[in-house]
Amino acid sequence: MFNEFQGDRQVVDNQIAKLTQADDTYYLTVNYLGDLARRADELFASSIPEEKHRIIALTLSNLKLSGKKVEYIVRKPFDLLVACNVSQSWGGRAGSNRRHPPSQGGTLTN
Repeated sequence: MFNEFQGDRQVVDNQIAKLTQADDTYYLTVNYLGDLARRADELFASSIPEEKHRIIALTLSNLKLSGKKVEYIVRKPFDLLVACNVSQSWGGRAGSNRRHPPSQGGTLTN
């Protein structure tokens, strides 16, 4: 019985170690994505035209020229980064069933 307990304990300890490692990896990834988001304008400005085109195609949809303005819709999940940047809040709305705000379009002006 003691050996069975030791075996079960080892299984649980291994699962905890895997979850802790996954948790650390998640936070590192989120931190890395946050750094990329903060440097997005710098990275875009220093990119060659082909890379800029791929970035625009990946992040924006329904681009339309309206006079001197470019209208667009930010694709998911990039819309969440834009919403957080506008509101300066990464916490979202309070409540037990948190939902992200709906995607909104925007315009670029010259």
